[in-house]
Amino acid sequence: MPWLMRTGSFVNALFKGKREEELAWFALGSTMPVVSVAAERAARRIVRACEHGEPFVTLGIQAKALRIAHALAPGLATRILGLVNSLLPDAGGAGPADPAEPGWQHRSPVNEPAIRAAGDRAARDNNELGFVPA
Repeated sequence: MPWLMRTGSFVNALFKGKREEELAWFALGSTMPVVSVAAERAARRIVRACEHGEPFVTLGIQAKALRIAHALAPGLATRILGLVNSLLPDAGGAGPADPAEPGWQHRSPVNEPAIRAAGDRAARDNNELGFVPA
């Protein structure tokens, strides 16, 4: 059960509707150390789980807290996640005629410069080759 991981995938993730806003949220969340888990750390933990035959692994303190909260109060956990979801940009009228486009096409000053640099570094480190930063 992974949490949000710092892989740099936001540059190649597909976005519809309010692309710039969605990309800014995803880039911010998937780049900040407090909010996301380092891909290297996650990989080490997954390999260790495989070596020890662990059928279930929860990555990141946030995912562990959510798993416990959901086990103790599933309705409350679901409502809290719904509240978080309501804070995110809506689809903005996106429909079948609105094609999904990769994040690198919608970079904006919203996620500049430190967040962008960290995200670009993660993209390079994790071979997200659809985008090569200048």
